[in-house]
Amino acid sequence: MFGFFKKKQDYKAVVNGADTLTVKPGDNLLKVGLEAGLPWDHDCRVGSCGRCKCRLVDGKIKPLADFSYVLEGDELQNGYILACQTALKTDINVEVKLLEAEGGKQRFWKSDSTITNIRDLTHDIKEITVEINDDSVTSADELLYRAGQYADLKLPHLAEGRSYSFATAPKLGQKTCLFYIRKVPGGEFTDWLFEEDRTGQTLEMSGPFGQFGLAKEPTTMTCVAGGSGMSAVMGVLQAALESGEKRDVRFIFGARTQKDLYCNDLISDMATQWKSKGLGQFDYIPCLSEEPDNSDWTGSRGLCTEFISPEDNIEGQAYLCGPPGMIDAAIAVFEQKGIQQDAIFFDKFLDKSNTPS
Repeated sequence: MFGFFKKKQDYKAVVNGADTLTVKPGDNLLKVGLEAGLPWDHDCRVGSCGRCKCRLVDGKIKPLADFSYVLEGDELQNGYILACQTALKTDINVEVKLLEAEGGKQRFWKSDSTITNIRDLTHDIKEITVEINDDSVTSADELLYRAGQYADLKLPHLAEGRSYSFATAPKLGQKTCLFYIRKVPGGEFTDWLFEEDRTGQTLEMSGPFGQFGLAKEPTTMTCVAGGSGMSAVMGVLQAALESGEKRDVRFIFGARTQKDLYCNDLISDMATQWKSKGLGQFDYIPCLSEEPDNSDWTGSRGLCTEFISPEDNIEGQAYLCGPPGMIDAAIAVFEQKGIQQDAIFFDKFLDKSNTPS
């Protein structure tokens, strides 16, 4: 009976025989690894994508979800686990293939922050500006994140943060971050945000997370985004523009109706800069799937995957950001048209509703 009163304690996780992490009660292995700056591959952090898998060499863990929904049978037999769904019962040793992070480990940061500006982009998407209050977080010689990554925004009354992509490329010394946030029916964070003007409200911001971003090799970019997935793609395109390297761009944005379109002026300005700098062609194709037949819309109609390319075979890289169904459908089209898997970069907007229970 005394086991019921066993005091919770910290445990150690040794990664690849080199890095030792302290995992506290309530933490998962991936969270602690990322906070330590390890370039641990990940995407969703909710047990759905499988990218954070690692092999348990020894020790005991407590799975926070059923690994079999994501991992294959042979992986389970060989001791693979999902780091984002792993709590510790003892000290452990794990092996994981870490990414070759640009510049080595990426600094994790966390700060009390303030919403300084809110702007309506559509009827259900807001642009919010969040300012970091802790001066020690900002740096004149180290970027806060890479274009395409995301941060967690946590309200005091919610147990966990919500993940949102940075909508711009980073700059040295920056104190403010921009996000595009879509209202999710029943979403605790977005219900709070859309309920009234939240300018001046404080929250906790932490990051960076995610591996979506601009590839090093400059080549043709075909970008597909839907909803608030515009944010990460715009950040990546801004980084490509600032690199000064030549890349032709075809950017397809999928929306339901004209009222769901936004950032038109921003994209037009980017296209103008792209061409004036001699970086190549920049084509923007907004397409509407539910626009009334009798409206004044003269642009493309249908699903965004129908406008990826009129050619049967295409080259270059694919950048996808938005809801899982759209991304899965787009990946299938890109593969059919000859784009290799290692040239398809995506960020599925997953949350706990996508987590196997």
